[in-house]
Amino acid sequence: MAAFILGAPVGILGNLARASGAKGLAFRLAVPAVALLEMYMRLMYEASGEKSIIVNTWIATLVAAVITVLAVVGHTVFSWRRAARTQTRGPHDYAG
Repeated sequence: MAAFILGAPVGILGNLARASGAKGLAFRLAVPAVALLEMYMRLMYEASGEKSIIVNTWIATLVAAVITVLAVVGHTVFSWRRAARTQTRGPHDYAG
């Protein structure tokens, strides 16, 4: 039932994430941001009563989410700068 209800909205978000540049950045960050927030909240409120293996798994997930967010933002900035650089050059500016 949840897949039926959430399928269309998540599909729309996925389609919007395909937009290049900053337009799609927020949608590309949706999943890692939710993972980051969830793991942060779990570590803040639930970690004291859990076993160390569970806490370590949550920490690893939190670190992976942070790395993913940084990678997505870095890729977007790199792509944006690369596109801006190629648009400012004329057809005779390339060596080759």
